[in-house]
Amino acid sequence: MFVPPLAVYRFRDCVLDLGRGSLRNGERELRLRPKCFEVLTYFVKNPGRLLPKDELMEAAWPGVFVTEDSLVQCVKEIRRAIGDNAQDLIKTIPGRGYIFDLQVVSVERASEPPARTHRWTKRLQAVDWRLLAALILLFSLGCGAVGWWLRAPAEAPTSAETPPPPAPAPAAPRLSIAVLLFVNLGGDPADDFIADGVTDDLTTGLSTHVSEVQVAARGSAAARKGRYADGAQAGRSLGVRYALEGSIRRDGNRIAVSVQLLDTQSGAHFWSDRFEGERSELFALEDRITGRVAYALGNELVQPAARDAAFRGSAPDADDLGLRGPAVLAQPRALENLNQAEALFRDALAMDDRDVGALEGLATALIARLVNFSPQRQADRDDLLQQADDAAEKALALAPERSTAHYIKGVLLQTQRKTVEASQEFQLAILLDPNYGPAYDGLGASMLHLGQPEKAVPLIEQSLRLGWSGDVNVLSKWHMAMAHLFLRHDEFALEWLRQARSESPDDGWWLLRELTAVCALKGDEEAAKSYLAELLRAWPQVSIAALKARRESDDPEYLRLMEETVFAGLRKAGLPEL
Repeated sequence: MFVPPLAVYRFRDCVLDLGRGSLRNGERELRLRPKCFEVLTYFVKNPGRLLPKDELMEAAWPGVFVTEDSLVQCVKEIRRAIGDNAQDLIKTIPGRGYIFDLQVVSVERASEPPARTHRWTKRLQAVDWRLLAALILLFSLGCGAVGWWLRAPAEAPTSAETPPPPAPAPAAPRLSIAVLLFVNLGGDPADDFIADGVTDDLTTGLSTHVSEVQVAARGSAAARKGRYADGAQAGRSLGVRYALEGSIRRDGNRIAVSVQLLDTQSGAHFWSDRFEGERSELFALEDRITGRVAYALGNELVQPAARDAAFRGSAPDADDLGLRGPAVLAQPRALENLNQAEALFRDALAMDDRDVGALEGLATALIARLVNFSPQRQADRDDLLQQADDAAEKALALAPERSTAHYIKGVLLQTQRKTVEASQEFQLAILLDPNYGPAYDGLGASMLHLGQPEKAVPLIEQSLRLGWSGDVNVLSKWHMAMAHLFLRHDEFALEWLRQARSESPDDGWWLLRELTAVCALKGDEEAAKSYLAELLRAWPQVSIAALKARRESDDPEYLRLMEETVFAGLRKAGLPEL
């Protein structure tokens, strides 16, 4: 049987073999995710030409809407694989695209050795033509018999005719997922667009929010609709480790959406959630689902993979460090955890100093240390702040389109009481990713720090609707409490504070400060004294003056509101001035 020759491309010290689907440097196999392999293939087929971003995205994700961040991450991975640390092999043309600036040599590998073909040619030339005709006739009769046999009903194999086992499928990447088409359980075809819209948004949201996870293209997942008995089989056919499936049901003006995460290897369901809302709020509901599922899957997928990475030995690669750093950072805000996360991010940057995720993680860990475990000496605090700022600035310079980079820069500016500049960074983060919940909370906090609580409330509500859990959720509830306290809605403020405290009982002075003040303002002297005692245990030297020194803003309206609410309540509870 004739097999077309397979292309092999050589560039620099690398060999891209399309037949084997591999990239090698000498004897060493270079790992690339499937989409990154497709982008590299397009590069080597078009060397020396400016390739617009849209053209590259269409080549790797045909017919699927993805953000530019997916392409940026692929280019970053390719650069790391081929050793393009200086970014002079794959050149970025700002605002336009990329140039693969390498000489590429294309060769062909024949399917059979030429010598073998030559021997068979000689033998056929020596055969008498009448014998050859007889052979052809016998061959034709044989093909007819084989065709009849293939179309005939198959008999069940006997015990002595056990069929050979199927060839094992290649292992799916440990961090890979497909969003399967959501099912419309209501039966009304008019609602199919809702299911399709949720599928599209989740595919895009996961690609944007969870950069560590390889997300199968929407078109590939759609092609599996109805072809497999369950989501796990469909996911295995796509070559992914996890599959996200779900359904929608409309009852009048109410819409319910159910989602569940499957392990395609075992078929186990290990994460699920349900969302409900009015049909008139469909787009807000989709935003809420996208944000919450993307965040939840980030935890569900990255945390187990990070644990696996931690057990593979003492010499983790860049991918392992990229998983373990965020996993440690997501743990409770203990100084030991922050120090460990910082060390992991620094190790990742030692391997690749242009790793944007590691730069963002390092800045986040340093900011958390500064806020929660501030050094005593001002020089040490300034040094910590400078290191965090250097990491955040480099991340922004390398990836100005990443909403997370702008959010982290905004948080850093907030710690420096640069409220207006911080609010601008949060607005940019929202513009780049409207589903990024923390940015809404950051912008809401900026409104508080500018003495505008009425503007803060809807922004913080949006952060909570998007369902970002963990520290961001607790911060959002604290900020919501502060907004209501400034507006003198004391009952609402107390309820939000209690919710935040129940979710994070180990947090220290910042929640206890407001709880003491609100209870005192409401006239609940016993509760105010109890919270004040807890505050003094957490911070024995606390005083009105010490709290004012730790103020979040220098805005005059903010300071007036703090004086009339928080400090007035603390004085009433008995906290000394000095």
